[in-house]
Amino acid sequence: MKIIQAIDSFFASFEQRLAWVETVVLGWWLWQFVWLGFMMVDLWRVRDVDALFEFYESMNRYSAGLFPRIAFAAMNAKKIASAFTPGELFLLVLSLGLVVALRKKAGYFLAGLVAGLLGWIAGWMVVGLQCVTITAALKTLSILSAGGILFCAGFVILGLFQLVILINTIGNMTNKTKIVHDS
Repeated sequence: MKIIQAIDSFFASFEQRLAWVETVVLGWWLWQFVWLGFMMVDLWRVRDVDALFEFYESMNRYSAGLFPRIAFAAMNAKKIASAFTPGELFLLVLSLGLVVALRKKAGYFLAGLVAGLLGWIAGWMVVGLQCVTITAALKTLSILSAGGILFCAGFVILGLFQLVILINTIGNMTNKTKIVHDS
């Protein structure tokens, strides 16, 4: 019975449940950005055509991340919607809802990093598609990946900091709940 009461104390109030939802969503975004960061590091290593084909062949190892799956679907002329699972669609909509509903500066900033990264990638892809030589396209890929690495690193660092704050908040709320129940 004590175990059930201990578990219940983590979800006792609306604020605690909301903090848990925020933690799950932030953890999912961190997972996405870690995989995207790994992909960007490998893309940054591409310096010639052979390395580019090796990178393309190794894209399947990044299938755990949503953004690499979207890129892979686009490169294979598949529908981009095929890259999404229903759970990921739910988490994307939930993420957007949390950013709009909670109106926290950290949420806006992290959402801005996501939008900035997508804009960075789209912009450099447009530049890359207009390249006349392979050398210019490879330089464009290295610039795209260097910026992507910076965006991913920034998101992961700030996201981990925010995750620690959320876990601390949940712990403080749980302690207050135990004090109220004990008295």
